Amino acid sequence: MERFDADCYGLTRYPFEGESGFERSEPCVIEAIAGGRPGAQAAWRVDFKADGYRAFLRPADDSKREMELSLFCSEARPGALFLSMDITGPHQMIREAVIGASLSAEPVVYQSPAYELVETGEGYSQVLVEILRKDVAAFLQKANKLVFTARLKKPYVDMVATTYLAKSRKALLFAANNCINGSKS
Repeated sequence: MERFDADCYGLTRYPFEGESGFERSEPCVIEAIAGGRPGAQAAWRVDFKADGYRAFLRPADDSKREMELSLFCSEARPGALFLSMDITGPHQMIREAVIGASLSAEPVVYQSPAYELVETGEGYSQVLVEILRKDVAAFLQKANKLVFTARLKKPYVDMVATTYLAKSRKALLFAANNCINGSKS
């Protein structure tokens, strides 16, 4: 069983679910009974990443990875914090469609930041934006409403994920603490 199938049937557990307000659900079971899935939640959870942890949120569906947001750092680039959005589809097609990104999490706002497009090798590409070192503390400790946009050229429509950070601050800090400056934030 794939992890996303296990998520859909409510079999998986992630750190910080309770602290961030994530409510357990079984979207596949609810869909079979009620004919539709429950809405996504604004709660971040924590999962393993190759060189540490990541906080993640699924703004479209709690069991699907499309538009999944991830907040993580990399030991290869200490002090840097990254926010990414997963997009489903062939990487070349996504590369041709994505023309930019934006991030708004007052007091941190990037209208047209530098971004990377990373192929995950799992049928997804990630639009990746670095949160600058000078903004990391404000993003982690002060920001609440987060709007992350993958800008797409026409005829495509921009992909916009909106969520909140305040209730999930413990999960976000945990993921970031593993390599930001090598110390606890």
